[in-house]
Amino acid sequence: MISPCGFVVLRTGYSSCHVGISREGVLYMTKEQKQITGRGNYKHGAYHRNPRLYAVWKTMRARCGNPKHLKFRIYGARGIAVCDEWRDAPNRFIDWAIANGYKPGLQIDRLDNEQGYSPSNCRWTTAKENARNTRRNRFLTIGGATMPVAAWAEVKGINPKRIYYWVARHGEREAARRVAVAGVDD
Repeated sequence: MISPCGFVVLRTGYSSCHVGISREGVLYMTKEQKQITGRGNYKHGAYHRNPRLYAVWKTMRARCGNPKHLKFRIYGARGIAVCDEWRDAPNRFIDWAIANGYKPGLQIDRLDNEQGYSPSNCRWTTAKENARNTRRNRFLTIGGATMPVAAWAEVKGINPKRIYYWVARHGEREAARRVAVAGVDD
């Protein structure tokens, strides 16, 4: 859309700005206009450096710091926070991610779910591994090894619902015994 003063008007969300046209007929914006419209990030350049990791960083911050975020209740409200090193420095987070094994398809995971996001408490895992490291998982110890029910089910070839049934009906000790001998019917 061309404004009455001859500038192109870009509308993004609730804001709009005028964009100039150079002598060659090419659109141009100032740094400030690009920051306002979200077209380009000249503050730190992290989005252009690695859009996927920038999105992970941004979502991580929102979960921990924005009370309006859908998952704030289970992150920020519980005291989970982003460390000072990463909070306002997406490039430091991206550097850490690349140096610590990030590959497309992996998810960020906190080793200790009661601690915040920091280099010493985070790792990159598959969705399957990440799902097994949550507060809601039930763990069984068999022969000195402690794993979530889903992992035992996979190792022993048993439906996890059956193990949950054993836990509910007979308790954790009996369920662990049944899983250890794998295949004992009730």
